[in-house]
Amino acid sequence: MIPPNIVVDIVPAPSVSATGVTGASMTIDTITTTATVTTPTYSMEVGVPGSQGPPGPSVVTFAVTGNLSVITGTSRLYNDSGKDRTITLIRASLGTPASTAVTLDIRRNGTSLYTTSPKPTVAGGANTGTSVPDKIVWTASSYLTVDVVSIGAPTPGANLTVTVNYV
Repeated sequence: MIPPNIVVDIVPAPSVSATGVTGASMTIDTITTTATVTTPTYSMEVGVPGSQGPPGPSVVTFAVTGNLSVITGTSRLYNDSGKDRTITLIRASLGTPASTAVTLDIRRNGTSLYTTSPKPTVAGGANTGTSVPDKIVWTASSYLTVDVVSIGAPTPGANLTVTVNYV
């Protein structure tokens, strides 16, 4: 079977004809056709930046491979843009769901971005969860870290990816 994203052009086989034959019959055992498989091509055009609107969203990513353990994050992602940024969403995703909730804390220069809002959580048996922190400003030259607060016992989550969306 040809995958649905492949285009196939079928070219008909040459026709068979007989002239001047009387009282004869012909049996065709095989008809051969030629198939041309065309691989799809993809293109993307990127426009020239302009001053017509606000900047589009950007994303930074933290990743932890393997089974989770409770940790205080030490890997730092710095805001080197020279501008304060606004965090719009934080998404936590697990490659392997945990049996109970996995909870994280995102910190800016060691201080939690969460004071009253729920921290990023992936519910037990789920693969992803989102949150918006109370402190949404990611100041220029500051850094973010990710703490794993709970791992989802008795079966911990695995292969964590945290994306921080900002403008």
